[in-house]
Amino acid sequence: MAKAYTLEFEQMFKLNRWGGIKYDNNEELFNIDGERIEVYFAPSDEPEEEIIKAICSAT
Repeated sequence: MAKAYTLEFEQMFKLNRWGGIKYDNNEELFNIDGERIEVYFAPSDEPEEEIIKAICSAT
């Protein structure tokens, strides 16, 4: 998961790619100690869609 954050920040600060010009360059799903962890960066990973799915599946 740390690698995903590193790739994202390198894209912004080393390649000067921000906002809509960023590209999806990282994994979103991780398994850490048996727990599923999802990491999304806007706008390239379209986190809004994942947030809506989570809200709709809430009970």
